[in-house]
Amino acid sequence: MSFSLDSFKQTRANIVLSFTQLSFLLKEMNLEKEYEKISGLKQQLQDEEFTVVVVGEFSRGKSTFINGLLGTRVLPSLVRPTTAVLNVITHNPTPSIHLHFQETNTSKSISEEQFKKLIAPKEPLEGDEESEQEYKQQVEFISQIKYAEIGYPLPFCENGVRIIDTPGVNDLDPAREQITNTIIPTSDAAIFILAATKILSESERSFLRDRLLANDIHKIFIVINFKDLLKSEEEIEKVMTYARTELEELLPNTKIFMVAAKEALNARRIANGEELTFRGQPVEPWPIANTGFIELERALAEFLQFDRGAVKMQKPIQQATKLIDQILKKQIAFEKKTLMNQVEGVQAKVDAFIPKIDHVRKVGQEADKNLNFALKKEALSLENWYQSELKKITATAFDVFEENRYRSTEQINREIEDTIAPLERKLHQQKSEKMKATVKMAIEKSSSNVNDEWLKLDYNLQQIWSEPEENLVPSTLSYQKESKPSIFDDLYEELDDAWDNSTSFLGKVAIGAGYAATVVANGVSWLWGLFTSGEDEKTKLRRDLTNQFSQTEKKKLGDFQKQWKAISKSASEQFKQTVQSHVQQAEDQLRTLKQNASLEKTEVLKKVEVVQRQEKKLIGTKEQLQSHYHGLSRKTEKVEV
Repeated sequence: MSFSLDSFKQTRANIVLSFTQLSFLLKEMNLEKEYEKISGLKQQLQDEEFTVVVVGEFSRGKSTFINGLLGTRVLPSLVRPTTAVLNVITHNPTPSIHLHFQETNTSKSISEEQFKKLIAPKEPLEGDEESEQEYKQQVEFISQIKYAEIGYPLPFCENGVRIIDTPGVNDLDPAREQITNTIIPTSDAAIFILAATKILSESERSFLRDRLLANDIHKIFIVINFKDLLKSEEEIEKVMTYARTELEELLPNTKIFMVAAKEALNARRIANGEELTFRGQPVEPWPIANTGFIELERALAEFLQFDRGAVKMQKPIQQATKLIDQILKKQIAFEKKTLMNQVEGVQAKVDAFIPKIDHVRKVGQEADKNLNFALKKEALSLENWYQSELKKITATAFDVFEENRYRSTEQINREIEDTIAPLERKLHQQKSEKMKATVKMAIEKSSSNVNDEWLKLDYNLQQIWSEPEENLVPSTLSYQKESKPSIFDDLYEELDDAWDNSTSFLGKVAIGAGYAATVVANGVSWLWGLFTSGEDEKTKLRRDLTNQFSQTEKKKLGDFQKQWKAISKSASEQFKQTVQSHVQQAEDQLRTLKQNASLEKTEVLKKVEVVQRQEKKLIGTKEQLQSHYHGLSRKTEKVEV
């Protein structure tokens, strides 16, 4: 098979081995919290998946293309815009389909036949109230579905790849914004399907120009389908040249491929032993090498392995090496000093420090309360701002409608989409920046006191073996404002990266809150016109727009509230964990000091050897991880798709 992730799997196995060795060492050193953190990073690496999202307008052959990748007919074709469901395709030894619902967070297992009937129902008969009502109920049921999870024993997906099949996106479809602001940012690669017979419609240009976020452009693979409908190599080259020229301004250096999805699917079905006939005659498909799929799959595999794979592996490596540095600086260095320096009056010094540690703990608890209060206080202000901005966009859309009322409905839709798409993208970016800035400001205000108290305590601990104590333990510490260390630096770093890095913990919360929440509900507001007569075309369009923007505003505000709640909760939990881990570190150091002070000279020498051996192993593991990291960086630099 042309699609292989063997290199990623081997590199990941090597890194996991290093993590396993490190976890054994941490267990030996009785560093439980550090052991848990490394075990979590190791599990995160082992569980990593690649997500490939497929996007395109209706009638671009998207379902056939996905079936071609998978080598079998998993998705039905001929789905109407009002019956489109977001599908998540994963590997499963036994075929299965589960519907996941929006509001109830429940799921339901259905058969393949039920799934096909669900998303491809019979067309309603015009004037037949019964069939129209039945169709309407079917669409309303579909609007409640968050996504369909389709499990299948697929070679393409067996190495941790899942495919997200998005509903077709056309002008003023609410799915467009959800796909570009939520689904593509959480994906590893996005395949945008175009049609060779109608290359780059205005709405497709608008999607690529006005909807895509800057951070996601490098993920895009442009796939031009229907190569088999072009008559000659000259015509194929003409379409490719036109696409490269037109896309250069929208997506510089983009990856463009031309494929014949139907021919690839037929070739693979026959290769898998299926017998295909058309009008009683055996189907003779193109050779798979001529369909364009081999080149695409190899490029996709290389991008996932060496670009996205590096991102997935480098972050845990950075966290692990940082943890090793902290252990070397705090635990190892502290223990060596306490073993090599005679400390007088250890018990008295330990007893004197216990109230100081308790004080830092209490200050931290109070700071956490202040942080939660500040975040809740800011919630209403942010909501009001966001709701006001949404209403401005809605008002702008209706201004455009009135200005263009004399034009066709298609032209009006086009003008509204071209106007509001950049406004919605800008608002999404502003929302992210405001959330980030608000959380950071709340943390900075709440953490100032606890940070100062911790720095003072930590300084005192490092000087505990010095004499005389009263002359070496200052009551305050002074730093330049810009260089003052903070125990919350990791949290600030995660906040800075949250909306740009979906692999981080906060990033998954920031980008993923409300994931796939409204994508499948599109089309329902447009459906009401199907059953309403006696309206002129523009009145109906205005009513549809009113319904759509009203629903969209409500849904976006709800998603905003969920996202802010998730970010606030996550930031508060990490804030609390940071204080707790530092307090625990101080308590562990006091325990170490007390234990080492009670050792006989021969015991001290033996323990020094143990600590030196542990130090050597930590440094060796750190060097291993750094070697892995630099190797990933070199592979990333070589990626040319």
